[in-house]
Amino acid sequence: MSFAFIKSIFGSQTARVAFGTLILVAASNFAAAQDEPAPTPTPTPIPVATVPPSVLPSDPPPVAPDFRAPMRPLPGSERVGVDVANQISLSLEDAIRRALQNNNDIEASRNSVEIAEFNLRAARGVFDPQIATESYYESATVPTASLIGGAVN
Repeated sequence: MSFAFIKSIFGSQTARVAFGTLILVAASNFAAAQDEPAPTPTPTPIPVATVPPSVLPSDPPPVAPDFRAPMRPLPGSERVGVDVANQISLSLEDAIRRALQNNNDIEASRNSVEIAEFNLRAARGVFDPQIATESYYESATVPTASLIGGAVN
């Protein structure tokens, strides 16, 4: 606000001083209110019902005291690919050799070893010497530009 506006509202010197004092008091009250921390609400405790400890039995009760699993029949001797009438007797060494030959995991491991050997061979191939040859044939006829050389005028 400008001084002329205040002088028009408050004509006398005393009114201006009173108005200034009022503004200073209001500003100091506002600043004091800002400095005080707001009171924090205290939480009210929620009552919790306590449950008395229960008495548990020492041994759990059996689910079904006279339960017996039904007897299952044994699998049949007619398996797929097994001919009971055409059996071959094998020694332990022959059985192990056949098992190792027909095992897919072992075959995959063999392939992995072979791949690693090829990769090693390829890595060593960087140091192999390289020999390169190149041949070409060129035939050129150079015209004679001198009279001494037999050039035609």
